[in-house]
Amino acid sequence: FLTCNPSCVTIALRGLCTPAKCGHVTYLTGRAVPAHTHHGRGVRFSEVWEYFHLAPPRTGHHPSQYAACRLCGRQVSRGPGLNVGTTALWKHLRSMHREALEKSGHRQVNQCPVGHLPVVQHQPVAEGEWAHLMGQMGALALRASQREREVEKREKAVERRARAVERRERAVEQRERAVEEEERSLTERMLKMKAEEVQVRMKGTCERESALASAAALPMHFV
Repeated sequence: FLTCNPSCVTIALRGLCTPAKCGHVTYLTGRAVPAHTHHGRGVRFSEVWEYFHLAPPRTGHHPSQYAACRLCGRQVSRGPGLNVGTTALWKHLRSMHREALEKSGHRQVNQCPVGHLPVVQHQPVAEGEWAHLMGQMGALALRASQREREVEKREKAVERRARAVERRERAVEQRERAVEEEERSLTERMLKMKAEEVQVRMKGTCERESALASAAALPMHFV
């Protein structure tokens, strides 16, 4: 059941403590949540609470000062002390979730009739678990994005190393081709030199043979 504070349990059992008689309601855990208010034309409820739920209370802060966004899990301060409202919540929706806000057709209004919106009472334990779950999901998303960036950096580093290896391989291939060309040119020069040397030897041999033949053809004189 709901009471204005934990000390009203006995009064609540008698039906004397109701949200209509108190400015706020508190679950048995002592956690305050925004209550519906009367304005003479029926009970009215802010549409912003379709996107938020009260975050777990922080030490030294008002129990209902922080609200957790159901879309991203971020905790938004509703104002210092008892001066809490929905302006900061609407500002968060407009700045961070404008597309979702436009799709739903909601606009910033302080209150709207409860008769047009279903009022769902959330258990405080479930709300706390939901906020904790959203916080864990946000932390996991942050870790995932960080890991993705690390993987991208590693992939880029691997690509740079691969390109460097390709450049070194091309340089090695060019040096090998240059060495092959030098060896081919040296082989050609050696063959040419050997051919010239053979030609010189053959020419000398031919000249000697011609001289011997000429000497043999001359008549011999006896003294």
